[in-house]
Amino acid sequence: MEIGLFGTDGIVDLSQLMIFPQNMVIIGLLLFPLTFVWRSSVCALRRLYNSRQSQLAERVASLFEEKYDSLAKITEQNVTMRLQGQLNMCMHSKHCLQQENDEMKVTIKLFGEENENMRDKVKILKKRLSEEEQKNTERNSVQMALLEKELLQKTMKICTLERALEAERADLVRLRQRLVEITDLLVLLKKSRLETLPRSASVDHHRSRCQKYSNSAIIKDILHELVKNASEEIRISADSNTRTG
Repeated sequence: MEIGLFGTDGIVDLSQLMIFPQNMVIIGLLLFPLTFVWRSSVCALRRLYNSRQSQLAERVASLFEEKYDSLAKITEQNVTMRLQGQLNMCMHSKHCLQQENDEMKVTIKLFGEENENMRDKVKILKKRLSEEEQKNTERNSVQMALLEKELLQKTMKICTLERALEAERADLVRLRQRLVEITDLLVLLKKSRLETLPRSASVDHHRSRCQKYSNSAIIKDILHELVKNASEEIRISADSNTRTG
């Protein structure tokens, strides 16, 4: 029975490998192609891995590019919509501003016309006021002249009334003196009557009655004159006070 390289049981006999160098050469010859194959496989796997990685990177890059493109399109659409909305708002605002500007122009025009009308009215009012002031000045000057004239007349009347009052007072004093004189005269007459000789009773009685009537009449006249003068004086004083007030 021939013993092979792998022994009877198919297991490599290490002792034989160590003993026989040719076995090592055989193993080397066997391992060299395996090493080449293994290296080739590793290189192929590496190339496959690199290609797969590059494909994956390209795929990821393409996905990112698509994602970025879609995001860019969405963003562009959003920005476009926003810009369109803002543009519409600006156009609407411009239209509103144009309307407001037109309204302001109309209002300014109306205010200008009203201002011109107000200026004309102010000029007319100033002219009327100046005319009224001139008329009032003339009227006041005329009224002042009339008042001064009336005041002068009233002053003259007051002076005349004062002189009349002084004259009435002098007359009253004179009448009082006359009353005193008459009273003294009556006293003297009474004394003289008592000193005369007695005559007949009828004659004396008649004379006494006549003298009494005469004295009573004189006294009545004097009192009437005094009352008349006093009432006249009171009336003059009242008129003077009324006119002065």
